Amino acid sequence: MKNYPLYYLLITLSIIVNSCSEGFKEEYLKISIALKEVTAITTPATDTTPDYTFSSTESGTITYGGSCSSSTTSAISGNNTITLSSLSVGTYADCTITVSKTMTTNKSETTLSGSLTITSFTVSSTLSAPDNLSASGANNTITLTWNSVSGATSYTLYWDNVSGIDSSDTAITSITNDNYTDSTKETNYALDFDGSNDYVAADGVTSNLDSSTGLPFTVSAWAYPDTAVSGTTACCSKREAIFAFNNSGANLNILFFAQDGSTQKFYHHGNADDSFTGSSNTFESGQWHHIIMVVDSSRNGKLYVNGGQEATWSNDNNSSVNRFSIGQEWDGSASDFFDGKIDEVAVWNVALSAADVTSLYNSGNGLKASANSGNYDNSGDLVGYWKFNEGTGSTLTDSTSNSNNGTLTNMDSSDWVNTGMDNGSMYYYKVAAVDSSGTGPLSSVASATLAQSIQASETFNGHTYALTSAAMTWAQAKVIATALGGYLTTINTKAENDWLTAIFRIPYGVSWIGANDIATTNTWVWDNGTTSGDSGLTDDLSSNATWADDSTRKWESGEPNHSGGSCGYIWQTSGTWDDVACTATRYAIIEFDL
Repeated sequence: MKNYPLYYLLITLSIIVNSCSEGFKEEYLKISIALKEVTAITTPATDTTPDYTFSSTESGTITYGGSCSSSTTSAISGNNTITLSSLSVGTYADCTITVSKTMTTNKSETTLSGSLTITSFTVSSTLSAPDNLSASGANNTITLTWNSVSGATSYTLYWDNVSGIDSSDTAITSITNDNYTDSTKETNYALDFDGSNDYVAADGVTSNLDSSTGLPFTVSAWAYPDTAVSGTTACCSKREAIFAFNNSGANLNILFFAQDGSTQKFYHHGNADDSFTGSSNTFESGQWHHIIMVVDSSRNGKLYVNGGQEATWSNDNNSSVNRFSIGQEWDGSASDFFDGKIDEVAVWNVALSAADVTSLYNSGNGLKASANSGNYDNSGDLVGYWKFNEGTGSTLTDSTSNSNNGTLTNMDSSDWVNTGMDNGSMYYYKVAAVDSSGTGPLSSVASATLAQSIQASETFNGHTYALTSAAMTWAQAKVIATALGGYLTTINTKAENDWLTAIFRIPYGVSWIGANDIATTNTWVWDNGTTSGDSGLTDDLSSNATWADDSTRKWESGEPNHSGGSCGYIWQTSGTWDDVACTATRYAIIEFDL
């Protein structure tokens, strides 16, 4: 007889066990882990190990993602407070927290998890920005000082030749004191060519042009013809080559000044039709001019002078080019030598645009070809760049990585002269304190100028002031101020006047300022025009004018009293002014807006 009761019992037990197991699986599949931010990290935070609180619906193991981590690796159900591991100064937007746990039955294993992205926060340094940054320039050296910052272990200086300094600019790091002497800056030289046999050969640059056509290319140069061209050569009227591409004996692309010996124009000369294409306008000798020659891949050429397009041509030819010279052209032998100064020659293997040319001319102030700025973005296309800042020796150094150095021929160290343009002589600085957590905020800007015409410069209240290296007439001082991008100083306050007196008048002697009545006798104005926003205090240059205290005179008693057009200068060591004929000679104070 079969044991049916036992059979049915086993079947019933099996059904019950399976039912329980499936029910358990269903229950844990309903479980989820949800994380929620409870207390965000205060931003900006000065604590480099900030606390963070989040809630979790389940306990589990914590893992971290992004830029943050913590030694806490277990979460409870409910609120959890973790301490992040040490962070550097910066912004953190990618930090994540994940809580996970594994659920196991006798038949399966499932891992549950939930994640949370920590709200973005910034860790800032506890360091303050250094204050009273001052820059003083003289003798090719800039001396910088600032107030020390408590807790700083070192300082970082940032600098550039243009304003708008930030932490992306060139950095000088690991400065351990609250001062720094920057003696690595360039003095702006040029080469003076004698018009007889001086030249520079830089043939290597031709190897960086297209090996078949030699196109496209752009050449830029600053040139200063010494005198009007006259006379003849063995073949024709005298002309002077500023730069030239040649091959063995053949003219390819030459830039001449005064092709016919009298008309003071710049000319392109090519061998395609042996023609001369002259500038639309004439340009005086005894002045600096910026010249750019552009030839594109379609053999179309353009000539720019001082930022403006002056000539065009077509059917250019630059094939088989193997010579590049500065100050002459190679017509079987060296010939057509330039008489004057040349500076800042650059060659690109692309055709620059009109916008590039405008940026490089920079309203006559020049722009370094090695640094992109504004519309100019072709520094990476330079194949030769000679800045002419050696000041001595027989090598003209190529500043690109191509090492296309030029060799001076029939020239020596006496041919190195200051440009007189002083392009790039203004240097801007900011400084930041550094500690173990990172770099603190930047200071305000300070600047100084280095130029042969300047003997000292310092910053005061957001402006840079420089003193000329020689006594000169007021008009001569104005020319130098304009060339450097400044103006003869406008004095707005007694504090400014006292500072200028202490920094320049007392150590160096009487000094021109911008006050003058050249246009209309007894109507005194400033060199850079009127000043607004101070109820006429600055522009009151009458004989009884006082500073804001209503008692301290601007002019010495009885001044100004010179008849006819005259100019003002700081006279007494107390800071009062005098006027004198503008043809007198004084040092001059030049002011630059930052």
